[in-house]
Amino acid sequence: MEIFKIFLRIPSVVRAIYFLRIWGYKFYTVIPISKAINQNGYKEKIGKAIRSITEILNDNKNLKTEILEYFSSEEPYHYMLIEEGRVEFEIVLLSFLMKEINLLQIFDKEIEMLPKEADEKYGLVQLGKGKIFTHEGVKFRDDFYYFNPFVRLEIRGIEPPKLIQTLSKCNTAENSLLLRLDCNLSVSLSDYKPIYFEYFEVYYGKEINLDNFEFPFSKNDTYFCVFNPKTMKKIQFRLSLKEDKKWIEVEELWNYKESQEIYITRYLHSIYDDSICQFNHIDGSINVYMNKEYNKRYASQISSHANSHIKLWLIKGLIDIKDWAKLILYYFDDYDLLIDAFTGKLTEEIFEEELYRK
Repeated sequence: MEIFKIFLRIPSVVRAIYFLRIWGYKFYTVIPISKAINQNGYKEKIGKAIRSITEILNDNKNLKTEILEYFSSEEPYHYMLIEEGRVEFEIVLLSFLMKEINLLQIFDKEIEMLPKEADEKYGLVQLGKGKIFTHEGVKFRDDFYYFNPFVRLEIRGIEPPKLIQTLSKCNTAENSLLLRLDCNLSVSLSDYKPIYFEYFEVYYGKEINLDNFEFPFSKNDTYFCVFNPKTMKKIQFRLSLKEDKKWIEVEELWNYKESQEIYITRYLHSIYDDSICQFNHIDGSINVYMNKEYNKRYASQISSHANSHIKLWLIKGLIDIKDWAKLILYYFDDYDLLIDAFTGKLTEEIFEEELYRK
């Protein structure tokens, strides 16, 4: 809606939305949001957005009336909260604005704030050792950082998600673990208060049996794929030699749709040492594609068509094959397709018909 765009151009508002979404709040959880903003650490971040909204409303006398009219006809729950005086107007509006923006738009606005310790090449921070993770994030220096949303974790338990548990296991005295941290998503350790959600079933609680693990590590310069004909989803693997090192790349691709503007895929890069049958480097990233580039990408093998490449985590050191497989299983979306890949059901590359090409 045009009347809301003025608010989404304000960095403090977008940062507050980003922070609330990491907590797991939605645009309709207005009352919980109104209570949460009074907590130490959180009040400061969200308070800046509230003050910015107030300033905009004061400078645009008719804007509040227009928003109320919109809520009255389109969002009766938000309108009721305002009319009954249960929640301040600015908080109701901030909650609603979560509906008007997605996470990719936040990065498009260059809202992300990397810590000063982040390396220039990848934007990652090397973490310490020990028990540094919770189910919601990681302790670094004197602050607590919620997990980056693009890691896409099932964070609703009392233990860290399985991906994080596996990364933590690989974070030995000899290895290094680097993670993407965002100061927008941090609070001081003294202000951090964990939030727990109860679920009857946790997807990542599945037991993984890799005793029959099969993967053609011995091959070079080879492309493989697993494919679901019902969803048209495929997961590609590429094995290649670069400077006497064996690279194994993985990318998960959704079906191309002409109407979809932006695609986000998960990508994993790893380096395998044939001489010791272990990995010495594994990193997880996301690739962002606009429609035209994704059309080309879907109908090709793993290549560099992405408009943007954002690295999320990196392990450097010695990682065994089973932990490599677990990192892939816990990082990507399609568990069943990956199990097929790891039990010998890899096939040659599958492409869309030429009619999908532009």
